[in-house]
Amino acid sequence: NTMEKCFATFSKKYLQKTLLIILSTLEERHVKYNRYNFDEIIGEYCLYSLTDSISLDKLNLYIKSIDPYAKAVEADFEKASKSKSVQFNKINEDIGYCKISYFINGTHDEFMDGCSKGDKLILDLRDNTGGVLEEAILIAKVLVDEVKYNLVNKKSCQTINIDGKRLFKNIVCLVNSNTMSSSEFIVGLLKEAKNSIIIGETNTYGKNTIQQHISLEGLEIYVTTGKFIHLKLGDIESIGIIPDYFCKRYDININESYFGKLSSRIEMKINDFSSNVFALQQRISFLNNNFLIINGKCCCDTIKAAKKIVYDNENENKNDNDTANKDIISIEAIKKIDKLFFEKINSFEYDKQLKEAIDLLSTK
Repeated sequence: NTMEKCFATFSKKYLQKTLLIILSTLEERHVKYNRYNFDEIIGEYCLYSLTDSISLDKLNLYIKSIDPYAKAVEADFEKASKSKSVQFNKINEDIGYCKISYFINGTHDEFMDGCSKGDKLILDLRDNTGGVLEEAILIAKVLVDEVKYNLVNKKSCQTINIDGKRLFKNIVCLVNSNTMSSSEFIVGLLKEAKNSIIIGETNTYGKNTIQQHISLEGLEIYVTTGKFIHLKLGDIESIGIIPDYFCKRYDININESYFGKLSSRIEMKINDFSSNVFALQQRISFLNNNFLIINGKCCCDTIKAAKKIVYDNENENKNDNDTANKDIISIEAIKKIDKLFFEKINSFEYDKQLKEAIDLLSTK
């Protein structure tokens, strides 16, 4: 009944697409369902008869062939209600810093609670993969004088024009290749405005599709309903937005040629020899600012140094099991060290793009 009510209220042209995504997700979660009832519900709208001959792989391929951005995820209401999407800091008396990690319901309120009207703002949208477009629109209204874009779907193209009330005279926006969707909506408006500079090492991701979601039995189902197109930049799909100022993110070389890729899928044992051990040793040496033999062999010194980093950075609930086994670096310890490594290189000390943003705003 829940399924039928959902389908009855949802647009028919997305009915088949949504059902296929639901079936795929249910099958992945090993949930039993009655295929005959599903056939009865969708009738002529389904291209396939949904028999057991349709494999999960074929179903997923078909979904992606219709809508490459369609997805179904398990809803995590507790996480969504507790998470904070906006972080504010004051660089100095003139320059403020705002990091928006994603757009969820309430992001605009967080932004307005934390920000104060001023001359200069650094807006950090790096690794912001998007979210609720409505929240991005509300924030854009206080960043530019006019929020103007084209809203496109299969049947129409409508120009949207919303008056803004700019709070900041000068803005520098930080982006990277993981800046996408709703965050690209803001980046595009800032690039078209005269008071902003975009800094990045690469183009943004290039995803301007708008998705509608429905909640169903603990799932969030997303399907594409249209796209936004900036008036001057045009369609950025698969192209992204070009920064005004190209700048490497880090003041150190963290390419794989120097800091190797670290996998946290398997633990490390004494005398293990691998590129993964090599990458961990690099991180340990960087975090401790001291000399550690980096040769890819998991020796006693490597294990001791790894455990010391984890122990020193645990505020409470020390992992006694991890410290007890002297010949193993656990998966949890590897994850912790990798997290600490990225926290350090993303700090102001090593963030070259942030330094460039401050220098640019200081001259304004």
